[in-house]
Amino acid sequence: MSNAASSFHPNSWLRELSHLNPARWRWGRSLRAALGIGLPLAIGLATHTLEYTLWIAMGTLFQSVGERDGPYQAIFRKILVSAPLGAAGYLLGYLSGLPWGLLIAIMVLVAFLSGIISTYSSALSTGALQFLVMGAVAIGNPEIGQFWHASLLLLTGTVLYAAMLGVEILIYPQRPQREMTASLVRALSELARSRAEGKTFEAQRRQVTTHQSALYSLLMQIRYHAAGRNQHLESTAAVLQRFDVLFPLLLSVSEAPELRAAADALDGMAAAFSAGRKRPAPAVAHDTTPLGRAVAGLGDALWGDPAALPSLATARPAARESRLAIHLDRLNPGRNAVLSAMALALCTGIGYSLHWVDGKSHWYWVPMTIAIVMKPDLGSIFARAIHRSVGTIGGVAIGATLLTVVPVGPAFILLISLIALFLPWASQRSYALSALTLTPLVLILIDFVSPEAAGVHYATLRLVDTLLGSAITLVFGYLIWPKRHARELNQALRGARQAIAAYLRAVVPSAAAAKAGLCRRAAYGQLADMRAALQKSLAEPPPAGREAAAWFPLVTGAERMCDAITAYSTVASPQPDAGEAAALARLASLIDHDGRPAPGDLPRLPAASDSPEARLLERLDEEMTSLLELASPARRAKTHA
Repeated sequence: MSNAASSFHPNSWLRELSHLNPARWRWGRSLRAALGIGLPLAIGLATHTLEYTLWIAMGTLFQSVGERDGPYQAIFRKILVSAPLGAAGYLLGYLSGLPWGLLIAIMVLVAFLSGIISTYSSALSTGALQFLVMGAVAIGNPEIGQFWHASLLLLTGTVLYAAMLGVEILIYPQRPQREMTASLVRALSELARSRAEGKTFEAQRRQVTTHQSALYSLLMQIRYHAAGRNQHLESTAAVLQRFDVLFPLLLSVSEAPELRAAADALDGMAAAFSAGRKRPAPAVAHDTTPLGRAVAGLGDALWGDPAALPSLATARPAARESRLAIHLDRLNPGRNAVLSAMALALCTGIGYSLHWVDGKSHWYWVPMTIAIVMKPDLGSIFARAIHRSVGTIGGVAIGATLLTVVPVGPAFILLISLIALFLPWASQRSYALSALTLTPLVLILIDFVSPEAAGVHYATLRLVDTLLGSAITLVFGYLIWPKRHARELNQALRGARQAIAAYLRAVVPSAAAAKAGLCRRAAYGQLADMRAALQKSLAEPPPAGREAAAWFPLVTGAERMCDAITAYSTVASPQPDAGEAAALARLASLIDHDGRPAPGDLPRLPAASDSPEARLLERLDEEMTSLLELASPARRAKTHA
């Protein structure tokens, strides 16, 4: 049983809520956040135009919060999509003159459509969130009047942020690709070292497949926008091809000295490549073994040996009709997306309805909180509501202190910039820390927009509104909706089993190596997605958390099956025995089957056989038997008890 499942107790969801994610300090992103917010405010203070430049600062704030790791092209595309949507949301302020019942109906429809389009891409999801947030701010401040003016200033802030990103590109043109590639090499080194020391290596293997999947996505993005030959495209493709050779060997080789030598060589290559130095000379000659030659081949690809670069000049983008068909298929949001959009619409309607009973200044923090908490692609709604409430308490204390103690001036702007400097790092660590740093920034910026109630009293009202919005989200966006964790997890496991079965069929010697690599990425990717979904569910109270914990042994067993297939791919017989090949094909069909085969249905081979195929079949037989026992209704009921 996995550690997550074996250590899970009724109060584990409380510990999961306080879990902090690993985070790296990224100076480029932090400096963009600090300068993007502090510089417009400083200019506004010096020129007495603070009421205008604060909108520019808010535009850069949105981009700072929404930026994620990835290639520069992807970041710019996300900005181009999300920024106009966010700025357009401010035009909803012109609806504030309508009868309030009609305005609520319009915002319910807008929220539902925003929930649907959020499922199409991360850029549209970010843009839809900004649209709802800025719409709430505009509707809550009808005295602004010229909403188009504020929209243009928000876009100006986006332009400023993009310009600062462009400066980084000029200084570090290949930073994302280089960092992602170096991270993959480090993960390979950690996997080799864990196996050399005889430790469990599931976590290290997951890191390898995660970094490899990210690098493969980068390859696809570069290929999509490339015209003709592209050096970075070819070098990235070469690294991935060498990875497809090296990764199975790291799982199949058992000699500790050989694995340790590979780990040392990979460590040196990762450090040198990340720093842009020359390829390090190996401490000892270790390229006489298949693993050593694979490590050397990865080095050839990293440092651009022409012999290691594949020819991709004949590659062509997908046909226009195929792309159109894919986009049309994605327009079908699915049942879960519709339910999430309906929950967002219901909570939004309740949030705006509160204006009838509470028309105080800044009441719009309630629907604004609802939009932020219910963003479905950012994790558990329950966890986000708790995190935002906790983070807001600390953020309000910081914001209230600044508003009441520090006068508006250079020191005030410097302190705001310092808070913004920590925002990108805090966003990676936890949503509570993100709310802790974001809340004082939003408090201060919006206080400048409509400063009827300032200081401690103003901050206290915002805390009450945040807690109220979180409560509405928990009750009407989470508790009243039927939970289908088991059904969703069953569907995810079925997809993973189908991917594993395809991978097993692909490693048969007659299959193409490229096909095996694609199937391996698909299988490990399915399992990684399922594990991530389970991890998010652990932060929810029973029964959701206990159900998620009970599924972890199944995912771990499926991962071990993938590892066994990967290790076999390096030692497969050129012409396997017909009976053994048939047994593997039969096993692949059983793995692929939607039902639960009985343990007696698993294929058997004579005990005397010691071929790679027989050893693989024996290993998969053991894992399948264990999975069937874990998945039995009696065992699942016992686990949930």
